[in-house]
Amino acid sequence: MSWRFFDRNADGSVEQYSYDPDTGRSAIRHVEDVSHIIDANQRLAGSWDGWNRDRTMRLAARITPAVQYEWLTKFGVRAWDKNHQKAVIRLLNSNEYRHLRIGHFII
Repeated sequence: MSWRFFDRNADGSVEQYSYDPDTGRSAIRHVEDVSHIIDANQRLAGSWDGWNRDRTMRLAARITPAVQYEWLTKFGVRAWDKNHQKAVIRLLNSNEYRHLRIGHFII
């Protein structure tokens, strides 16, 4: 299948369309470039410790919707579900997703 541009969303993500004439199947996929989030995380890691002003909360990571969907489909982890907190922490501490963390600390 070859993918063709279909639509660009307000958040910068792109939808692509593909049609397979042999099977008659169509597909649409959502593609999001998260490099700007990774770059911003790296900049913050060097200049900010993540704490809010009264030091009651710390920004540990930024997880984009595309990554949340990937975790849901690959691992069955719902990043927004408090019952999946241990799995989210495990994924953020893994080498594959460490670039989502802000700073060099282990969560």
